[in-house]
Amino acid sequence: MGRDAIYVNQLNAGECGVACLNAVLAARGVSGFLNRARYERLISAEGSTLLDIKRMAEAEGMTCQAHFVELDELAKLPLPAVLHWNFNHYVVLLEIGERYVIFDPAVGRMRLDAEQFSASFTGYCLVFPDKPARTSWAPTLPRLRLPDLVVLPTFALSAVVSLLTVLLAAFPGLLFRFLNASAIEIIALLVVVAFAGVAFIRYLCAQMIAGMLARAADAAGRRERARITERFEQIPFHVAEGAEGDEVAGVLSKRLANVDRVLRLRMDQPVSLFLIAVVLAALVYFSPVLAVIAVGASIITAATRLFLQRRQEMDANYAKSVTGWAQAVLQENLRHADTLRSSGTGAQRFSLWRGRDDHFRVLQMDGAIKREGVEQLAELIRAAAYLGFSFFNVFAVVRGVYGWPVMISVAALFHVLFDAVVRLTAARAELARIERDNLALDTLFPVSDEAARTASGQFVTPEDPEVALSLEGVAFRRNRGARPVFENLDLAVRKGERIAIVGRSGAGKSTLVKMLAGLYPADQGRVGRAAEVGEKEALFLFQEMAVFKGSILENVTNFAAEADEARAWEALDKIGLRAVVQALPLKLETVVSPRGPLSSGQLQRLPLARAIYLRPKLLVMDESTSHLDADTEAKTMLALCEVIPTIVYVGHRPGILTLMDRVLVLEAGGLKRLAKPMPAAAAAVRA
Repeated sequence: MGRDAIYVNQLNAGECGVACLNAVLAARGVSGFLNRARYERLISAEGSTLLDIKRMAEAEGMTCQAHFVELDELAKLPLPAVLHWNFNHYVVLLEIGERYVIFDPAVGRMRLDAEQFSASFTGYCLVFPDKPARTSWAPTLPRLRLPDLVVLPTFALSAVVSLLTVLLAAFPGLLFRFLNASAIEIIALLVVVAFAGVAFIRYLCAQMIAGMLARAADAAGRRERARITERFEQIPFHVAEGAEGDEVAGVLSKRLANVDRVLRLRMDQPVSLFLIAVVLAALVYFSPVLAVIAVGASIITAATRLFLQRRQEMDANYAKSVTGWAQAVLQENLRHADTLRSSGTGAQRFSLWRGRDDHFRVLQMDGAIKREGVEQLAELIRAAAYLGFSFFNVFAVVRGVYGWPVMISVAALFHVLFDAVVRLTAARAELARIERDNLALDTLFPVSDEAARTASGQFVTPEDPEVALSLEGVAFRRNRGARPVFENLDLAVRKGERIAIVGRSGAGKSTLVKMLAGLYPADQGRVGRAAEVGEKEALFLFQEMAVFKGSILENVTNFAAEADEARAWEALDKIGLRAVVQALPLKLETVVSPRGPLSSGQLQRLPLARAIYLRPKLLVMDESTSHLDADTEAKTMLALCEVIPTIVYVGHRPGILTLMDRVLVLEAGGLKRLAKPMPAAAAAVRA
């Protein structure tokens, strides 16, 4: 029990993934990881994705591999392993014997039988073949970024020049003892020129930094493209599908934070009102003309700042609402990446959702950049007024007119110029990061679409013109060296035929559906599809029904550019949702999400309405009606059979099996036909 106490360390719902990784590390001799992760990783309330855990493990020096496995394959994996559990949780698999021994970070060690275990395990897991490279941790010094290396020397030079000017102001008599008046005038002139030169150097540095950041952003974009491409090549396709929505949402969250920092950049560093008051008082006393100029410049700057701050607050709030909405849309919709890939519409759909975010990215960001430029110009106007006053002050000091006011003015001038340069540099850096994130977003989905096209390019045209879908000698392994899921698998679905495929849990039915969709390439053999049954003429309904964040009309019509509302109402009527939708205030324009206004059961019917609306030539269903009651299920299947000629149903509901022309059983990596009568077939399936 004492050892278990090390592992029971989850403090909130978002920590389960990191707590599981902590348990794996603790089992291998690494301590203190979770506390560091809380501080360094800033774990969100939504928790961590499989990819997040994988990256954290690799940062600890561990080799980490993502897999999708069946129950009988778990015994071959190195333990402990992190398992995806109940779709929103993670546990650690410790032992496999008569029972499965797991560690749940919320409750501790548990022993489950096979039925309990299979009811919660989703199939996704992370394994750690090697021990970590290090078992102790020591803090490392933060690295100096490139902008720091440029700004810090100019800061030091400014400090030296400012100190020299202050000494001139405070101790003019000391210099008069060693130097004659003409020499003092030369020194004063050199000081002013040097001071103006420092301001010019800062400006050049800001421009140079902007150029370097632009080049760095371009290089980072290329690295991001390579990284994403590599991710889709190395991580098993099964994991990439489920994690893609989280990946995009993570990029969007980071970009939103960067945008918010840029828009609020001017709000947290105001120029000291005390310094302004002192300098203006000195100006009024010594030079009324310059005082008027400085007051005018300050009034212009203050008015500009008040106006721009109001606009920036509006922009920041707008950015949060628009980008937050876009993030929610992408996060919810891209979880159905397999549905988008199977139809080859990933890039098109992503562009549609991204277009809703472009209004902010193009108009709002461009406006923010222009307003930042206007405010910097106002700062330069005021800085010029102070620079003129300082020039006048230096000569007044060396002539012995006065000494201390110049110290105040130089300090104020230094603050204004350096503050402006630092803010300009920070703004450029944040904008460069935003552009890099935009490039990553633009790159992510086309890569995944390309992966889908590569897989779908393996389709061949069946030799028999009456065959719509075929498998010839197909073999498939989930990972290299793993036991084949299928071997020498043959299947021929004729045009106009309706077949059912049944089998025990874990037999590979869902894998077969994704292979038919072109998402999983066959290791050997050929997958055939009739020429007239292309990506747009075939529809695949997977176990996790794809309900996209959008209106009911968009979900039913598959975001068609020209939607037929009458046909959409007809489709809703056939699945029993017409009355429900008509009762909603916005009817077909109602935006749906897991939080309402439709119930979860009603939401799951929308993909079936989509199938009736689209009327594809081929429909493949993977347990797509299991959530319906028997009466609704029968009516829905009859409606589908009326409008769709060729149907492949994967499931075991007896009422559906009676509607099929053939029933095939998937077992031992092959298919065999069940003879009628259908009630006997259904009984065999239940057994």
